[in-house]
Amino acid sequence: MAANPKTLRVVAAHSEGDCARVLEIETVDASPLTPVAGKYIIVNTGVMAGDKPVKRAYSLTSAYGEAHRARLIVKKLGAGSSALHEAPLGAEFSFSGPWGKLLPEPGEPPRTLVVATDTGITTAIGLATQASTLSTCRVVEVLWLRGEGETFLDVDDVRHRIEAAGVKYVCATILPASDPARVNEAWAHVEARVAETGAEVVLASGDGAIIHPLRTRLVPAVREVRVECFFHNPEKKIA
Repeated sequence: MAANPKTLRVVAAHSEGDCARVLEIETVDASPLTPVAGKYIIVNTGVMAGDKPVKRAYSLTSAYGEAHRARLIVKKLGAGSSALHEAPLGAEFSFSGPWGKLLPEPGEPPRTLVVATDTGITTAIGLATQASTLSTCRVVEVLWLRGEGETFLDVDDVRHRIEAAGVKYVCATILPASDPARVNEAWAHVEARVAETGAEVVLASGDGAIIHPLRTRLVPAVREVRVECFFHNPEKKIA
């Protein structure tokens, strides 16, 4: 955890889909969590793995104008996420952030394609729902590459959230993460949407095996690619 950790409190929660829990959170000191676009926090789940605390990164989505509140969409994957699934209302967790590097540098707002694989759709929702207020990019489309058999969030619910913000939404089913043909299949979808939208910037989140190489693969078709790897991050240090 970075220096100066803060504390969040769970103020509301509900289940969504087969494996997701949506937590509405607030900061205990009422410090602001908005704007949420492209931002995430690192939560100390309170679980220990040996002598190390289990920390997990979660993208922030909007809590409808509450400056000191936001939402986390948590997929149940292991002990850390299970602790958040089981947390009662009023439970408190330390966290650091918000962090994030997906928004382009200031300047003329470029046509922006948001690409999300798997649970990276939570970042895309945060970007899309604040698209009208972003001064650094003009989100023209969200592409969700959803693995075969994925049960995280409902496709139609995600469509409603994104299109309600005035952003075009495209969903494509790709092979599961265990299939070696998945990466090339995903790249084909991304390249097709870049060509179709005329995007100048791509903001991508999710599977690092897919999105990390986009930083060079899409040049010179686009002028900038920014990524946040949720898993398979080739830059992650080995402890």
